[in-house]
Amino acid sequence: MGRPLGTILDFYDPAFGCEDFRRIIDWMPYVVELDFNGETLCAKKELCHIEKEFKGKNRADLT
Repeated sequence: MGRPLGTILDFYDPAFGCEDFRRIIDWMPYVVELDFNGETLCAKKELCHIEKEFKGKNRADLT
């Protein structure tokens, strides 16, 4: 579930990296607000998430 959102964030935010992706995988549902000026990302605000224990290779998205 985090891959499409991670891909979008990676495209628009060069600072978004692997650790950020790993963090949001187990934060679903994860709601983020992105503000744009044309095609440029101006601001990113995390609105809601449910933090869960990182499960590594036992994550639900790998089964």
